[in-house]
Amino acid sequence: MKRNFAMLGVAVILAGVMAGCSASGASTACKAEGSNVTICLNTKPIDFSTSKTKPHSHEAGSIYAPGKVLASALSVPFDAQVAPDGKSAKVTVNGKAFEPAMPSGAKGVHVHDGEAYVPVKEFADAAGLKVDVKADQGTAGIAK
Repeated sequence: MKRNFAMLGVAVILAGVMAGCSASGASTACKAEGSNVTICLNTKPIDFSTSKTKPHSHEAGSIYAPGKVLASALSVPFDAQVAPDGKSAKVTVNGKAFEPAMPSGAKGVHVHDGEAYVPVKEFADAAGLKVDVKADQGTAGIAK
């Protein structure tokens, strides 16, 4: 009986140590919510209800989100200056400038309804966060 309690104590200690792992061990799992693109932080969906246009995809493998909402949820420095014509924006994430087109030729920063949208993978990379984008499933999971 004493041995069982000792084993249980060791198991509890190990579970506590594992739960205290660094953010790099956090899960990026994210489940799609209906037919919408879903972006999660530490497995919990980020609320984009304040944006006129929701997260979306344009090309296979690329998911885009309103940078201001994404930066707020992730506590990442963000600046966007939307051009007066409302068709383009200059964006910096964590001090790194984003371009209108990505080196792969995919769309980069673009504007919808006056908001600057950023590619989620590149945004997370610039912020030093772990990300798993599954555009075919409409999900992007970010671990902080």
